[in-house]
Amino acid sequence: MRRILLPLGLAALLLGLAACNSALDPQGGPQLQAQGAKSSLDVVKTATPYSTPGTWTLTKTAATADGQALAAGDTVTVAPGSSTTLSYQVVATPTGGDATVYGVKGTVTVTNGLVSDITLASVVDQLPLPGSTTPVSIGLTCYDPSSSTPDAPIGFPYTLTGKFGSTPAGSITCSYDHVFSGTPPLDTQLTNGATASGSYISGGTTYPVAGDGSAAFSFAAAGSSPIAITDSLSCPTGFTCSKTNESTATATDGTVTYSYDVVVTAGASLPCGTSYPLNNTAGIQGTDTTASLGLTLSTGTCAPPPPPPPTGGNCYTQGYWKTHSSYGPANPADPTWNDVGGPDATFFYSGMSWIELFNTPPSRGNAYIQLAHQYMAAVLNVDSGAAASPDVQAAMSWAHTYFDNASNKPSSYTDAQQARYYANVLDAYNSSTGG
Repeated sequence: MRRILLPLGLAALLLGLAACNSALDPQGGPQLQAQGAKSSLDVVKTATPYSTPGTWTLTKTAATADGQALAAGDTVTVAPGSSTTLSYQVVATPTGGDATVYGVKGTVTVTNGLVSDITLASVVDQLPLPGSTTPVSIGLTCYDPSSSTPDAPIGFPYTLTGKFGSTPAGSITCSYDHVFSGTPPLDTQLTNGATASGSYISGGTTYPVAGDGSAAFSFAAAGSSPIAITDSLSCPTGFTCSKTNESTATATDGTVTYSYDVVVTAGASLPCGTSYPLNNTAGIQGTDTTASLGLTLSTGTCAPPPPPPPTGGNCYTQGYWKTHSSYGPANPADPTWNDVGGPDATFFYSGMSWIELFNTPPSRGNAYIQLAHQYMAAVLNVDSGAAASPDVQAAMSWAHTYFDNASNKPSSYTDAQQARYYANVLDAYNSSTGG
């Protein structure tokens, strides 16, 4: 065999060509992928499902805690310091056929993964559906965000520049918004796939390239609400409105129902005999459909003025009785205290003695303690021989029944407005003469 000696430069050239040839891909094309590229064409896809309401009608109703229906404009009485519960329900009914439109939208981004330019021939987006042998074709509108007209749609074939040196890889973004005809499969994972194909030229030879990407999505299960119901309640100043027992909007035979309760509490400092609007509006998100139900909150009828003091008799204020027990400081003690068992006698269910309750100020307008002070003074006045009018006797009888209810204590009590009213009646009586 004859040996042929080649010049050093020619030998290096031939070695370089051999190295290039050794980089051929299995199809015979050179692998000119840019460093870090996932494939010849990198395809990234997103898919966001949505449903939009069609035409619906809304009905809104309200009722009291005992089930009494309320109509728009009805008045609900809530005395200052007390609460009441209102029950609301919203019913949405589709008008004519399937009122919900289902769709999926997203983007397909195709990027050149080679150092060579790629001629992109097509981008195809398809959605296979369960039970169908023919996938749904998704229409795409593609743009080149790096071009001088990034908002102008592009056509195919389209050239994607290769990433070489400081030149970035060419990329396009395609958007889609597909609306289904009818209702798609619910509570089922669907996979939307996109495929990009094209070619590049190397050494005078054309080589095919391709890439694909997919995104999964699903629609809510049957029976869940296909619409989003909104509901706003304008609570008047001086009141608190707390929503409770809120249900999840559910669909039955196409009708969507949503319900909740509202505990309405009137502030203790609100004036009596005043009315306030309680406005409530429900709607369907994404539409102009609304339903309103306005009620009126009333703080109730003002208590009549205290009756005139009775004539005759010796009445003393609570201050007198508080200081004229066996605990002093006044001396001697008034013997009338013995008629009620003395200052240490327990006052009903209060957990306190008479003198302890006398010495407890009615902080924050405590109606129980206000009434207790005047009731104890009135009892001692009557026991000492003071005359009491029928109005005063009625007030004392009401107070006795009130305190004899185990649910009424200084820390927790009912009927605050009525208790304050009778406290005023007895205060007028106790202050009529004497002390």
